[in-house]
Amino acid sequence: MNEVILINTDDIRDFLYSYKLDDLDYLSVLLDLLDISDSRKDNVVFIAIATDEIIVSAGLFSIGERQILAVRYTVLYIYGYSFFDYNQIYVVPSFKEKFIGLLKDYSILNIIDLVLLENIKGLSFDNKYIIQKNTIQVFDPALTSKKFAYIFGKKSLKRHNNIVERNYGYKIEHLKGSLISNKNYQDLINFHKERWSFDNIQSAFNDEKRIEFYKNLKERALMTIITLDNEVFAMHFGILHNKRLIWHTPVLNIKFLNLSPIEVLLFETSQFCSTNNIKFLDFGLGNEKYKYRFSNSEEFIYDYVISIHLKIKIIIFLAKYLKGISTYLNVIPRLKEIYSFLNRINIVTNRINIYKMPKDSLRVVELVKDVRFTVINTYNDFVSFLRMYNLPVKRFQFTRFKEGDSYYCLHNDTTVFCDGWSRNKSIFISEINKDLIIDNGCILYDFNTALEFRREGYYKYLLKNIIAVIDSELYIYSLKGNIPSNRAIQSVGFHLIKHNF
Repeated sequence: MNEVILINTDDIRDFLYSYKLDDLDYLSVLLDLLDISDSRKDNVVFIAIATDEIIVSAGLFSIGERQILAVRYTVLYIYGYSFFDYNQIYVVPSFKEKFIGLLKDYSILNIIDLVLLENIKGLSFDNKYIIQKNTIQVFDPALTSKKFAYIFGKKSLKRHNNIVERNYGYKIEHLKGSLISNKNYQDLINFHKERWSFDNIQSAFNDEKRIEFYKNLKERALMTIITLDNEVFAMHFGILHNKRLIWHTPVLNIKFLNLSPIEVLLFETSQFCSTNNIKFLDFGLGNEKYKYRFSNSEEFIYDYVISIHLKIKIIIFLAKYLKGISTYLNVIPRLKEIYSFLNRINIVTNRINIYKMPKDSLRVVELVKDVRFTVINTYNDFVSFLRMYNLPVKRFQFTRFKEGDSYYCLHNDTTVFCDGWSRNKSIFISEINKDLIIDNGCILYDFNTALEFRREGYYKYLLKNIIAVIDSELYIYSLKGNIPSNRAIQSVGFHLIKHNF
């Protein structure tokens, strides 16, 4: 029996070609991971057991530092844990304990505190090593007579797909491996970053090295691209593995959010699975609601931890214990209650002034030199406009357009100086936790001037131009303590109608 530990990727490849590994799927995974580690210049260690020129246990690992309960520790973890939805090691059942023993010996020799095997599927170790069990949603066409029509035959998917096909220049591409261009990858990155910024979440592509993972999957990579009138509508990067398609990285163009791009993407993906004899559509990690809706079975993945030192065992136990206590005590809701209470105290002290401009008031356009005034009434135009200035689009803005609000701004070719919104109905004012109710007319709200352009009159210029284009009674409000804002509002002709509201 040979215990093998290698850190040079070329030596690892030579070993894999010299010894037999019965699991060819795992062999292809190892070779992909070695290419990824080379391109990212990551340090890896290959740990294996071989007997009679046959590999009976193997895993590609990396070493890093983590922290729990303010205690830092060194960990040996499976390389690729942050790339794939599942991680793999190969262990013949009769060699499980020997392989764990080898991992322990290596960790002791290299002053490593614990071994962490995350997101493991299809390989079970002793229950004493399990620290977490997760559920994965999967669609198995063999479990229904409809096969993949169970997905693409759903009314909502068909309806949304018909809408975009009927109203736009609709095109679908399924690209494999080398057919995926650098531009395709760059589009994936850009739309992913924009999409998650939309909900104030950091994109995984903020790690510049992450794209190397995608590019090194070679023929296992599948990119589905839907374009409408030559503009990307939605994309999906999937992983083909043993007749299974893993739903790995779906992205959408937020400009078309109202057209349900994820459902259209699922319609096309399920049709691809049907015509290409895919056995499973695997929705991978994540608990998004649509994954439960379009799956018909589930699988389990496990996190295993092998503690090398007693102190780490104690810390992990305490962390799990405290997590249980916090769940029992409902700590998060209580913190929310405290925050809500403090926020209510702040709201009680807030007061606003409400102003009105009658419909028959004199309204004259006034613009400063080299500055343009723009009115935007549709979400699509708004997204295109903000992209020109490299400004993020947020979900609350999408909601405002759904409710019929309009956007106004002063800008030149490179800069947005000042902007704001209008609403043709009553509005909830969060600063005072009250509704401002009007019978008719228009409420102006949420104005902002970029810090470097304040005290230069842009707010007044913007208000004057909005007043000139809206032919109705206008209302506007400002916090009582915001003296500059109150002065600007009155200077353009608004009259105070409620004080300390």
